[in-house]
Amino acid sequence: MTERNPHKFLASLTDAFRKRLDVDPTVKPQFHYFTASMEAVSVRFSALDRLAAEFPIASVNTNEDLGKRQERNQILFDFFSNASAVVESFCCGSYFIGSVLDPANFLLGKPRNNLMTELWKIDPKKTLIAYNSFGPQSAFTKRLQDFLDSNEYKLINSMRNLLVHRMVPGITIRPLARSAAHAIDLDL
Repeated sequence: MTERNPHKFLASLTDAFRKRLDVDPTVKPQFHYFTASMEAVSVRFSALDRLAAEFPIASVNTNEDLGKRQERNQILFDFFSNASAVVESFCCGSYFIGSVLDPANFLLGKPRNNLMTELWKIDPKKTLIAYNSFGPQSAFTKRLQDFLDSNEYKLINSMRNLLVHRMVPGITIRPLARSAAHAIDLDL
């Protein structure tokens, strides 16, 4: 299993943020939300590793055993929920970095009356919009754009939304993303 240590994950960025905090204590709320988001990334990656390891075992005899089928369905639900959440947590942490670098483009990352009042509005799309305003040609912005436009990300979100809002997995679920060229056969 891959080690997911939040203290090693993006350590140089965390250290740079901490140095900025030492010089400017007003960025303490942004630093805390950044580190909390990045720890959430680590926790969710660990969950994905565990779920990926559990899935093949839980998929044996699912046609004959209702309990095994429910276990497999829960693993799929948890996997896609965590996969989607890891992106949201990463984008949230990235948003708080931007809010320190350029508060004018990252307005949701600024405390109002000492409170962060609109955290729920920070999502991958708003993070990308803010970085496109701040540094549209930066390598980070381009990679974030490429990832959010990728078929893989669209598939993850489509599966997550399907499982969270509509149904449990069946034998075959076709993803909602039109660009996904394959079906997902869950009857392994």
